[in-house]
Amino acid sequence: MRGAKKQRCNLWTTYYITIPIFAMTANAFADDRQKAYDAGMNEHLTKPLETEAVLKALSKYCVKNKKKNQS
Repeated sequence: MRGAKKQRCNLWTTYYITIPIFAMTANAFADDRQKAYDAGMNEHLTKPLETEAVLKALSKYCVKNKKKNQS
């Protein structure tokens, strides 16, 4: 891969590698959790979803914009 093709590949990886993927499943065993992580999931949430668990997981991946609004 050379030039523009390589750059497009790098951009694709840069933008999409940072999108977190959450597994939401009724399977709550430790081996189910590990299977989700092995498959590339960032988080494993069990159903029924608990609000606090969802918010805690989301907060790990949310980035606050520290720039001040300029008028």
